[in-house]
Amino acid sequence: MSLGIPGCNFSSPSSQISVAPQPTQNKQTAQRFDGVTINIITQDETVRTGTKRRIAGFEALTGAKVNLTGVTFQNLHNILQKDWSSSASKYDMAIILPSWQIDFIDAGFVEDLTARVKSDAAIQWEDIAPILRNFSATYKGRIYSIPLDEDFHRVYYRSDLLKQAGLTPPTNWDEYLAIAKQSQD
Repeated sequence: MSLGIPGCNFSSPSSQISVAPQPTQNKQTAQRFDGVTINIITQDETVRTGTKRRIAGFEALTGAKVNLTGVTFQNLHNILQKDWSSSASKYDMAIILPSWQIDFIDAGFVEDLTARVKSDAAIQWEDIAPILRNFSATYKGRIYSIPLDEDFHRVYYRSDLLKQAGLTPPTNWDEYLAIAKQSQD
């Protein structure tokens, strides 16, 4: 899952001036956004439930209020396309599948976050797995989302058993399946 941010405005509702957030180094120096409300949409249940657990801490840290809307997964993409193409969009952010980003980036709905990410040490961008930084969050060399979660599939094997059988560790799924099949015989 990634957090997509369409053309954000970080000014308070009564302000006419857009203020970009300053980099945050730690919780003690986090910029305050009292009076700002952020409307986020995501799929119902699984993602929404996990996100809800973090909202109170975020609100306490930043002063911003978060409204979280959950919709069925099969409707999320269409709702976002319709909402973000409207001149009166209800949602400031969305937690979506990374594969959907291109639709929203090419349509001009999502803000390029490259400068913000690179200037904010609190994000710790280099601590994010390269596959997420370079594939899930980046498009055409620009950063458009902050990865929140990812499922990694790993292969574990016992090197002693492979060696005993005269096999080498698999480097792709075909080799993995061949070893598995040989082990069944």
